[in-house]
Amino acid sequence: MELRRHRVRAIAAVAVLLSTTAAPLTVSAAPPSAAPPPDPGLRTCSEVAPGFGDDVKKYQLSPELAAQLECGFLDVPVDYTKPDGPTTKVAFSRLPASDPGRSRGVLMTHSGGPGGPSLTYPIELASRPIGEVVREYDTVSLDYRGLGKSDPYLCGAPPSEGTDDPTEARFRAEAAAKAAANQAVARCQPDFTRTLTTPTIARDIDRIRDRLKVDKVAFYGVSYGTVVGMTYRALFDDRVSRMWLDSPVDPEMTAAGAKRSDYDTDVMLRDKLLDELAAQNAAYGFGATADDVRRTVLRLADDAVRRIDAASGAGPRADRTTVIDTIMSGRAIDAANDLLQIRDGGLPSALTSGKSDPATPAPIPAPPATVDVAPGEGDTYLPIYCGFTAGGRDADETWSQYTRLRSEVPKDSLAAAPTYPSTICLGWPYPADRPDWGSITSSSPLMLGGHRYERSTPYSWATNAKKVLRGSLLTVNDGRHSGTIFTQCGADRITQFLRGGDARDGECLTEEGKLQ
Repeated sequence: MELRRHRVRAIAAVAVLLSTTAAPLTVSAAPPSAAPPPDPGLRTCSEVAPGFGDDVKKYQLSPELAAQLECGFLDVPVDYTKPDGPTTKVAFSRLPASDPGRSRGVLMTHSGGPGGPSLTYPIELASRPIGEVVREYDTVSLDYRGLGKSDPYLCGAPPSEGTDDPTEARFRAEAAAKAAANQAVARCQPDFTRTLTTPTIARDIDRIRDRLKVDKVAFYGVSYGTVVGMTYRALFDDRVSRMWLDSPVDPEMTAAGAKRSDYDTDVMLRDKLLDELAAQNAAYGFGATADDVRRTVLRLADDAVRRIDAASGAGPRADRTTVIDTIMSGRAIDAANDLLQIRDGGLPSALTSGKSDPATPAPIPAPPATVDVAPGEGDTYLPIYCGFTAGGRDADETWSQYTRLRSEVPKDSLAAAPTYPSTICLGWPYPADRPDWGSITSSSPLMLGGHRYERSTPYSWATNAKKVLRGSLLTVNDGRHSGTIFTQCGADRITQFLRGGDARDGECLTEEGKLQ
């Protein structure tokens, strides 16, 4: 899975040109206590952060909270093994506690990525269902090095992966081009590029902690922000009071494993649909068991393919995978309606809409592109992603893993096999830079929020994070990425934890809002 930036913006419903040149770089929650001493280097963001007012308007942030958000800039070593060497500037923010005299301390936060600016994240969290406990802390975030209002890293974003089944010859040609592009990025600002990793970002965060004159911080992170959090905890456990990581990334992430997770998640979601349709057999008649429904889906998908091919003549041919993906990628009621149309001799509109030839299947619409592209957003993605992802550097190994996974997919699988190898890190000259989890003995309280039906950061990543990091896991029975705060159950658990509650396993039954 190509982990992309997943940011919960205030604008959301309470629902990544290659260049070899770059712009130069300046090379247990504590009980209520006295607030951290004022930092003379912090001023309101509207005064010192260029474009901050535009960000507030673009993301529809609270003007009242925006007026309270403070910003600062910190010069940190480009390379921490050379503390007297070149430096780079990192921007960070702080939303003071609503009652500074009773602040619980610092809550460090990160909203995800890689490539996601996080400077305004304290405002967003303060506007969410956990806002009350957030305002009990001095809530801090940052635009990590190379990004946003920090000194930007502008080395270009290499082309993304292909999207269709390649022949080996085409893959080899595209892999060579991808590797050359990645190596060109690595040669751009090389001293900075090789340090653009999560452990370095964690060290930058610890410099911010020191700047704020606090001994410990609590931490709340989502998506890629969980990698930042778990790495900070591994390196500086004695400086963590407690940590909540929502939609965690697999600490042992590999390029091949990410592709496997994509497929396994699809299998799980399709099996869930089969169970739901079987439970409604009296209404739909697709079968009383999941296996019965599977056979019905395969038969009706083949019927649809024959009907589409007959109507298209010499035009593009349909295939079972496309039909099944179109039908079985949403809610059970939608899948049932599509299957009923096919059974009754028709075709679902999703298979015919938007085409001059109504018999030609329509592709599933792509999600809308992000609108908040910040300096360094696409550029920093590659070094950081490949910094926490092992493997995927060698074309031979990548092709072998891809073909092996495809060969293991059963012919009657309702989940599609991967359609392209993982090429993100091909040719990247640096190995993964992440903690040796087996030697880490972190003991600060850790809670993980995993979403059972999520695609972006699969639930299997959360269960492995629980094992590797030795944390506790709250399972949320939904598919919403980084969405624990949007369930009453989840918001209650986060609030309890940040107020000093125990780290313990549990489950949120989102349909009933139950807390267990």
